[in-house]
Amino acid sequence: MTLCFSILSWNFNLRYVALDCHEYTRDTRSYREKGMVKWPILGIDCANHPLLGEEYYQEGVKWCNDAIQFMTNRGYQFNRYLVGGALPDWEQRYSTLEATDARNSLAANHCLSFVAESSIIRHSKDVTVELEERIDSFLSLFEFFLNDVNRLKRASDYTDKLKKQPLPANLPVNFFWGSTGDQIQQVPAIITATGERVENNAPNLMTERIIKERVVTPLGYAIPVSESAIYQEWAKHNGITFDIRPASELPGDLEFSRLEGVEQKRDKIYNREGKRQIVIFDHIESPLGQDTTNYIYFHLKGPQSLRSAMMMEPRNLYGLFSSKPLRKTIPDSGILPIIRVVDPEL
Repeated sequence: MTLCFSILSWNFNLRYVALDCHEYTRDTRSYREKGMVKWPILGIDCANHPLLGEEYYQEGVKWCNDAIQFMTNRGYQFNRYLVGGALPDWEQRYSTLEATDARNSLAANHCLSFVAESSIIRHSKDVTVELEERIDSFLSLFEFFLNDVNRLKRASDYTDKLKKQPLPANLPVNFFWGSTGDQIQQVPAIITATGERVENNAPNLMTERIIKERVVTPLGYAIPVSESAIYQEWAKHNGITFDIRPASELPGDLEFSRLEGVEQKRDKIYNREGKRQIVIFDHIESPLGQDTTNYIYFHLKGPQSLRSAMMMEPRNLYGLFSSKPLRKTIPDSGILPIIRVVDPEL
């Protein structure tokens, strides 16, 4: 399905819209234990990283809502995609906010970005269960993405705006889905035995983006040339440019960080996914002594600033160092090779 939409996107010149197509398990254990399955045959969600901005996010939400109306009118079980276990006990939320997710990393390349999640009954012996309806629903969703010239023009305008959008004074690095209200919403499910749709109270439905921590936006990022081979390859792959310069030509002070570890397991108390970077930044002295090192330097200006900040910021709770190959570049001291270059007056 992903390849199918990629071909459609290329043929219709839709380089400013991305749709990442997946499957999700409709009959998770918590639902099976309650004799239910999740209701949607197909779900949709949009890019939502806080650095993309509120206006961008609301445009994505509007596309989702318009798609729901379009698909509902055609009789499909279609809704905004939710992650989580059976209600009322389990938390449910929209798609992850992290830059490491495909929707958000694609959005960092200046496009409106979405995910479509097709349901699959994994505990059925018949692999063709609902297959025809799933394919039909995907084809209808493709039609939604392609059939409105005005909506596509608006998408093009938003992506142009995203290229010109300056970074905020502070970067969000730790954020999650939460709820600050007391109104209990309902989420549909299907009773397996009868096929009946039921509405379940969802007291743990989390639909508000909560920012836990921000850091001052740096001027850029620097990596010692001697440690930079894998990062140069990564940057070229992601269309991020850099130049090589000595320490004396960097535009600010070097701010070092140290990785204490990566928490691989899911946090069951706060429902945070695994691979959380625990980064210490306070009173970290330079390991370089009298600095005569050359650096590759990544500026945070122009269109690449969004992509660079979302992916490279070393103090992101979820970031590059959740990757084993990049963790191998960290010395025994734990000092991260990606160094924040900051304005000394801030």
